[in-house]
Amino acid sequence: AQLTLLTYDDLHRRVLQWADRAWKWLWPRLQFMALPALHHARGATGGHVLWLVRRVERLVGPVQLLVALAPVAGADSTLPRLLGHSMRLIAAGSGPTTSTLVALWHTGADRQATLRQIVAGLSRHQLALTVLGRDHSETAALEASFQAEVAVGSGPEVARIALVAGVPAFEDDRQRLLRAGYRLILLLAGDTPYERLLLAQPELLGQTLPAWPLPRANRLINVAELMCVASERPISATEVEDWQVADHVRKLTEQGQLQPLATDGEWQPAAVVSDPYERIDPHAVRGQAIGVVDASGDACGHVTPGVAERWGLVGAVWSPGRVVESSGKVEVILAATGEDHATWPVEVVRVVVRDELAKRSLQWKQHRLELRRITVHANARVRGLIELWPGQQPREVPVARTVERQWEAVALALPAEIPEGHLAAGWALLATLPVVVNSSPGALLPWYDRAQAQLLLIEVDPGGVGLVEALYTQMERWLELAQQLAQACATYSLYAPFAAPELQWLQALKLPAVRPVAAREQVPVKEMVARTAAATVEHKPQGEVATPLPQRAPEVPQEARRRGPVVRTYSMPASAVPSVALAVPQVPPELENERSDVIMSSPVAQTELPMEVDAPLAVAEPKPRVEQVDDIAWGLDAPAGPEAVEDIAWEVDVPPPLAFPTIQRAPVASREPMRRSTPPRYPPSRPVALPPRQVPPANNGVPTRNEVRRDIAPDRPPVEERAGDVGGMIARLRQLRTTRDSGAEGSDTPARGTRLPDEPVEPRFKRGDRVQCVPYGEGRVVESVVIGGREQLRIDFGEDGIIEVDPVISLVRQVKQAQIATSEEELSD
Repeated sequence: AQLTLLTYDDLHRRVLQWADRAWKWLWPRLQFMALPALHHARGATGGHVLWLVRRVERLVGPVQLLVALAPVAGADSTLPRLLGHSMRLIAAGSGPTTSTLVALWHTGADRQATLRQIVAGLSRHQLALTVLGRDHSETAALEASFQAEVAVGSGPEVARIALVAGVPAFEDDRQRLLRAGYRLILLLAGDTPYERLLLAQPELLGQTLPAWPLPRANRLINVAELMCVASERPISATEVEDWQVADHVRKLTEQGQLQPLATDGEWQPAAVVSDPYERIDPHAVRGQAIGVVDASGDACGHVTPGVAERWGLVGAVWSPGRVVESSGKVEVILAATGEDHATWPVEVVRVVVRDELAKRSLQWKQHRLELRRITVHANARVRGLIELWPGQQPREVPVARTVERQWEAVALALPAEIPEGHLAAGWALLATLPVVVNSSPGALLPWYDRAQAQLLLIEVDPGGVGLVEALYTQMERWLELAQQLAQACATYSLYAPFAAPELQWLQALKLPAVRPVAAREQVPVKEMVARTAAATVEHKPQGEVATPLPQRAPEVPQEARRRGPVVRTYSMPASAVPSVALAVPQVPPELENERSDVIMSSPVAQTELPMEVDAPLAVAEPKPRVEQVDDIAWGLDAPAGPEAVEDIAWEVDVPPPLAFPTIQRAPVASREPMRRSTPPRYPPSRPVALPPRQVPPANNGVPTRNEVRRDIAPDRPPVEERAGDVGGMIARLRQLRTTRDSGAEGSDTPARGTRLPDEPVEPRFKRGDRVQCVPYGEGRVVESVVIGGREQLRIDFGEDGIIEVDPVISLVRQVKQAQIATSEEELSD
């Protein structure tokens, strides 16, 4: 034999367990290993499949893997993680060559009556029909009911039309039905939650299998498989390193389950260890999987112990619409039943959060939520079942057998406000779980923590089986489908007690508690810096404030209203910029008519910078910024009509004009003003073109702007100090720098003073330099460092102490020794 085709149970229990005895002749000849229906290897089974492939290859060497699977989303990236091999996907050519028409027929509670009417109508046209049930037991019941009227079964050899008594609950069953070769498939959809969802979203019938959850590093699976690996052949140090299980081997050695051999770097099971093969089931993390059979004894599948202990209770309704008759340690027996009632387990749950693995910002409609992936210690005990009957209030019934279990698991934490008295929090999410990921609905335990106002979705299998990791990236789609399912079931009397509260808290997530922040948070950095100039703290100016006149933005053209998207404005909060009081010199009344030289952009008292420059500092007045924001990108609701567009687009806050303060200044002596000895490293922005003004004669005793003195004559009258706004100054200087940067972006040659990306930054100042700084005055440099490509200074200003200063923002310049000597002479005079 050169090829093996085995189930996971047979490979583990019948072949690998006796690898060195009954099957020792197989390993030298084996070349191919086939794995059927690999898409069922999800959750805990996927973790075991990886170890089964490793165990075979360490006995044989590299083998060629042949697998068969249905179309699964992300199969090309999942298969290497599942099998440890890079795989090549080949589309099978055995599928149907003709198109298939799928139709949904919404029936009432009596599916049999509707099915008989449709069969009678189609039989009159001599059409070949096949009637199928949702499972084997239902197919047998249909065969006894219709007898020889139509073909009853699953064979499509003759019949070209299939009438299905319901929509298959699982995606792979629906895919198998679509690939059967029928020309028409008529699905009789009832009122179960997933069928109502498919009626609302029929395109879900044609999707491929959803995301494939796989465990990454489940400690319980790894430890159990290591014991089997050591029983088949001693584990080497190289294998421990390749599999990254050094911690597990060390703990097993400390517990006495593994013992090192005389040769260094090999381990085998201890003599006192029991049979490790009996402790492993390829379909469960811990313990034995529970088989599910129908009333006729046909196997329907298997579930993990965590799912069976919660849903496999006597009297519980099992999806899709079946009732548990009896349960035990080995199997759960189901009986066919109608869709006249539903159940939900009532549990006493205690959860302790251990660690936070990851978190991300969840954008849901217009609301931003913080979704967390955490590890928890859970303790749960089922105390009863809630029964739902049409037109009746929900009632709680006790169960004959209660099971309390505790486990370490992975969970999702979703902030939510769930109303009081809701009996089944998370019911809609569990009902849509098989549509989002390849899993069963009972694989999660929802529990609402009212103290923290968060819904915890906990994996029922211990150690983590990859389900939470798959849902972590699919949460937005999951919430959308859950809301659609709750909305579809809210009008049905059977599920209304569960669906109505679910729809209430899911719709509450759509309503933002505050103004949407997504648009402001994702604005580019340069635009954010530019907008900061208009976001200073509001102070009442010292002078008289002119009454603002009402202003209106220009009218929007009709063509722009029809063509352009919705336009909205966003601004930084005024509280984001700090304010520091500052004493500044005043301007004489003779210069009152020259205040147009400096155009301020923030609604604060305008003050002159306490430093001397060669030319007046001109700042362009910023125009009101109107940002075009795509409604789809930010999740904003569009206005109803053109009037709403106009109101939103042109709602701009215009700062009121401010009166310039009246300041007096003494005459200036005929002494040359102090000027810069070196040009600044960062040149000032291009001044705004202003109309020429008339300069007063030089002999009238009033200095021009270039002749403003720093000192004050001894006989000068005392000047009243006024508080300035440092926040406004910093904001305006940032705007200057942004204007300069935006002007340099259009040129291929970098502007003077612009640093190239790879150019090292050399500090301009050194320790001990005397500098002049805005707005603190003169000081001495204590330290100069370069952080993030920008120079930062720590300057000692004497009484004001040591302050950290950005030399670009504060216009720091060095005071030369000649200027210091001149100042000392002036003081001595």
